[in-house]
Amino acid sequence: MDEEHQDDPPVTVAQLTRDRLGELSAGERKVGRALLSAYPVAGLETVAQLPPAAGKSDRG
Repeated sequence: MDEEHQDDPPVTVAQLTRDRLGELSAGERKVGRALLSAYPVAGLETVAQLPPAAGKSDRG
């Protein structure tokens, strides 16, 4: 473990998602916002359940 960072607080999935939303495609941002809107429960759903909550479809 890096001694320089051992006292840093843990970074959450929510924080990482918020920090990187601007780097994502439009579809990825929808999924990210869906995750954040129901965090942390949305992170426990299956991948198949999350995109419909984000308004995405697997039917292409």
